[in-house]
Amino acid sequence: MERPPRLSNETNELQGLVDDGKRFLAGRVAFGARKALPGQDLSAQLVHLSIIGAEVCLLLGEHAESDRGVVSLCSDNKPHLAICGSSEASLKVELDSETGFYVLHEDGGEVDCVLITSSEERLLDHIVGHLSGSLGDLAPKTVDGAIDALVGRSLEEVEWRLILKTLRHFRGELSSAAFSLGMSIETLQSQVNTQLLRRLSAAKSSEKGQ
Repeated sequence: MERPPRLSNETNELQGLVDDGKRFLAGRVAFGARKALPGQDLSAQLVHLSIIGAEVCLLLGEHAESDRGVVSLCSDNKPHLAICGSSEASLKVELDSETGFYVLHEDGGEVDCVLITSSEERLLDHIVGHLSGSLGDLAPKTVDGAIDALVGRSLEEVEWRLILKTLRHFRGELSSAAFSLGMSIETLQSQVNTQLLRRLSAAKSSEKGQ
């Protein structure tokens, strides 16, 4: 079974941040409509926002890595996801700590919220719809076109995107997703934990460098 990388002393603080978040990953990764999560701690919020950010990158494809579309996770005292399609299409996603609902703001959070929902599906639909004008054609591609879009990407990145898509398809049910991917539940859980930890570590390092 693959194990998450050992953390150095510099990232011990981050380990503590995500320890609580791993508790709910042990049984289920939450996708789709879900019950409210009152009093979510910061680690749980960061994990949820990290998954949404990865899904946005997956849906936007190459646009998410260009200068026209940037997705970044901010892990300060009030974690949020910043999505910048253009100067006119910047978005901010937060999690309400009392209800567990997603709160979406336009113009980078400079205006009041435009959407409050517990459904990741509805949130992603609204994000993609809002950004589609500035990022061009976001229509689904054919299978061959989708494969062509993967050329130049690492196997690790392709595998992570496939894992996310599969988890999303099975609404976070680890056993069904693992069976579909042809791996054990333990291996799938380990890969999800490892990838989320890397992304949280990168977000933390980025903030320290600013």
